[in-house]
Amino acid sequence: MFLTQLGYGIITPFLTLYFGQYVSIESIALILAGTYGVSILANLFAAKIIERLHSQRTLTYALAGAGLAVAVVGFAGHIVGAVMFFSTYTFLLAVALFNVDLYIRHYSDSASLGGNEGKLGVFGNLGWLVGPIIGGFIGTQFGLSAVFIACAIATFIGLILFVEIRPHDREFRSPTSGSFKNAFKAYMRDSEMRRFYIISFGLAFVYASWSFVPLLLTSHGLAIGTLGIVYGLSALPWVLFEYPIGRLAGRGQNERLWIATGFALIVAALIGYSLLDSVTWLICSLFIGITGSSFIERTHVTAFFRHISEGDVEVISVWRTSTGLAYIISPLIAALLLNFVTLEFYYLLVAIISLMFIAVSLSLRPGK
Repeated sequence: MFLTQLGYGIITPFLTLYFGQYVSIESIALILAGTYGVSILANLFAAKIIERLHSQRTLTYALAGAGLAVAVVGFAGHIVGAVMFFSTYTFLLAVALFNVDLYIRHYSDSASLGGNEGKLGVFGNLGWLVGPIIGGFIGTQFGLSAVFIACAIATFIGLILFVEIRPHDREFRSPTSGSFKNAFKAYMRDSEMRRFYIISFGLAFVYASWSFVPLLLTSHGLAIGTLGIVYGLSALPWVLFEYPIGRLAGRGQNERLWIATGFALIVAALIGYSLLDSVTWLICSLFIGITGSSFIERTHVTAFFRHISEGDVEVISVWRTSTGLAYIISPLIAALLLNFVTLEFYYLLVAIISLMFIAVSLSLRPGK
């Protein structure tokens, strides 16, 4: 998990800057909507893929394909090729993360689930802590294309380690998947599960909107190398808070308040992006927003998994489409609005939309 997230952390702060070499900001938003949208397809088919290949083989193939695809992006030198192979990377990464969710759920009981989710978050976020710093250094020294090569190297190292240490004697099979349409209808009939879907959507919606923050920071004079350092250090709240909050969530303690407080901090950060013109204060807003997201990340995941059984793979599949849907809708809204408004005004609108997610969080049933 550390190396997978390390690779993703290496490229994420620089995606909009990389695509910005070829197209306008409105077109960047459309590219992000398309490439991230394939994660919906990944979650639609992941259960069937795992059912056919089983967990270990699926994760092996997904990591190998993701590493190869992101390496090709670095050599593409053309927007069409870059978009096509980045979409492939996004699809395979989503399949890999779906598989990891099943691993954690399979090997955790209800008492240890929150702690295990928190540990997973810490390892992943350590990658986010180091990744942007590495990406900033490489981008400054060798150009933005090189950061994709670095991402591929991290992914391949993760693949090698998994192949060496995978639990051969503890293979498990994903439960048989059925009709996604029927699973979706059944999912949406449960009001509590709808709330989990909206919360997951809301967090991903905000994350997708943050794709443009590097453009905002660099427009105020922040250098690429410094941007990497800022993004790396901004991951500290994830590292510091997700494990203890995950353990509290695993005990059902104040889930609603953790999630609602997280969204409130995110709203404050979004307002900061829209109103502040000092790069220092914009960086402070970034830290506030990520602190808020750290309150939500593992809390809502743990709460969701406590409401389902291990065999509910179709439920997981439906729930995870919320992320892909958000990563389509958020950039599409940006593509539409940024033709008429500034980036600052766009973030004010996102802040207003995010108020709804606070209300939904507070309507969750108290943890048991």
